[in-house]
Amino acid sequence: MRTLILAIAMTLASFAEGAFAAGEQSIKDRYQLEEAAAPVSERAGWKKPKKILVVGASAQLVEEWKQVAPGVEFVRAGSPAQALELAKDADAVLGACSRDIVQAGKSIRWIQVYSAGVEECVATPRSASATFSSRTCSESWAP
Repeated sequence: MRTLILAIAMTLASFAEGAFAAGEQSIKDRYQLEEAAAPVSERAGWKKPKKILVVGASAQLVEEWKQVAPGVEFVRAGSPAQALELAKDADAVLGACSRDIVQAGKSIRWIQVYSAGVEECVATPRSASATFSSRTCSESWAP
């Protein structure tokens, strides 16, 4: 799981790569990122994701994620209807968060979106559970 999180962080960092000249603040410092005291894998109820639904990422990027997370099946949705179908047995979702996806994906434990704004997604009773985590990049995109 750390490898997957690292891959996602590296991908996001690549978007900002050109924004920082040598010697400027690190991304960690600029966005005041803090490492948790313990890895997510040590939380009660954690299990390694087997299937991750990807929405809105290029096929090339998904292939790169597959390289750094062997043993994890990445499935790419080409439409909202396909995302709902693939969410049914996904453990995580990258790139989309909607009430319908949360309701369809009974085993989803983590959703990562690449922008701000997951209010509709996190307003569902299921997403309020302690085993569900949603993350945005709102701090990355804020001025």
